Amino acid sequence: MDAALIFSKAKLLIQKLSQNSQRGCFRPVLQNKIKEAITSNKFSFSLDSSTIAGQNICGLKVRYLEKRMDNEFKEEITTIVDKIIRIQNLSDKSCAYTYLDIIQNKVFFNDQRIRENLVGVTHDRASTFTGSDHGLISLFQKEVPQAFFDLPDPCHSLNLIVKHSLEHLPENIKKFITEIHTYFGSPQRREKLKIIQKQNNLPVLFPKHYVKTRWLSLGDSLERIVQIWDSLKLYFEIVKEPKHNKNTQEIQLDQTNVNSELFHIDNKSMSQLLQSNEFKVQINFLDIVMKQINKINRSFQNQKLDISQLKTQTYECFASVLELLMQPNRLDLQNLRIYLEINWENAQNQLEWFKDSTTFVNDLKMSYPSLKSLATLTVSQEEVFTSIFRKYLSKILSLMVDYLPLGDNLIDCLDFIDTFSNFGDLNTKVLEFNK
Repeated sequence: MDAALIFSKAKLLIQKLSQNSQRGCFRPVLQNKIKEAITSNKFSFSLDSSTIAGQNICGLKVRYLEKRMDNEFKEEITTIVDKIIRIQNLSDKSCAYTYLDIIQNKVFFNDQRIRENLVGVTHDRASTFTGSDHGLISLFQKEVPQAFFDLPDPCHSLNLIVKHSLEHLPENIKKFITEIHTYFGSPQRREKLKIIQKQNNLPVLFPKHYVKTRWLSLGDSLERIVQIWDSLKLYFEIVKEPKHNKNTQEIQLDQTNVNSELFHIDNKSMSQLLQSNEFKVQINFLDIVMKQINKINRSFQNQKLDISQLKTQTYECFASVLELLMQPNRLDLQNLRIYLEINWENAQNQLEWFKDSTTFVNDLKMSYPSLKSLATLTVSQEEVFTSIFRKYLSKILSLMVDYLPLGDNLIDCLDFIDTFSNFGDLNTKVLEFNK
């Protein structure tokens, strides 16, 4: 028998023995330690599911406070402990009741003391969790005797805001974003682009792969397109490809995995878009909007983020979009809650609150150097630009109100540090928080 094959089989045997050892020895010990901790301490848990190698898997993690001896100061300190408590295989037809059963058995251990120690749950915004009648959180509220904090993960929420807002962009922008990244998935085309970049002393960079389900992906890919715009423009001027059946292209675009080598676009149409200053400034502005949203998303992913900053960060994200659209004399940054009840997609509200086309464009020219080419647009082109992004940004505002915890009373109580100058306000917030 080949030595490499023997080694491979031996390695698999060792791994299997190790897994069995952990399952039979170490896992019960670790699980009992976590169980003891959440029996005697308040705790929260998070859950998420993912498909890995065709298998649907749910992960559950608990978080609780624990006192530990600090060797340097020789005294007990309180620390936050994060522990994965379960990784569970799921069937294809798993529903909220499936998750509830897993949590009852694998997190609560069917122990009422543990159930009563729950103070919070965080999750993505999957319909299985958030459904008003049969979602997991609704079922929880019937099973758990006390009130608990339900926080949909803000990173997931921002990703959903980006995803659903794209539907309100013009078709040529959506098609451009999809096609340019699929097209340059081909190594041969990237090599041709590289040659053109070197010959013209341009940065040797390629479009970043755009994945609709990956956080930050759209913003990162747009930023790269803006960086290499000139080399893309040259590429589609120089490289000519034979025309292909339009229906074939559309079928391929609808597929999850498109073969980049077989994917073709209309080079002439792509070249016309890249040559258009009007189109370029639209992509530049979309890049600016995505950067603002991604900045907040990255801060939410920072492991050092304090929960008390959640309100500040979510309102900062909301305010950054409001500032782009709203008449300065109508914007009160100290009282952003008043804007949560307004239907921003209503045309009459837009006329009342938003800047007119000329002011909107002029403010952008002064605020963002990358948008200085707005000055070359005609009046009618300015109006088209304003119409596109008024509709798009209005949708983002509406989605932020729906998906972010902007009006949550508990989140509103977390900014204690901002209320020290007003003891009455602070006292009210502390009482609300302690409920």
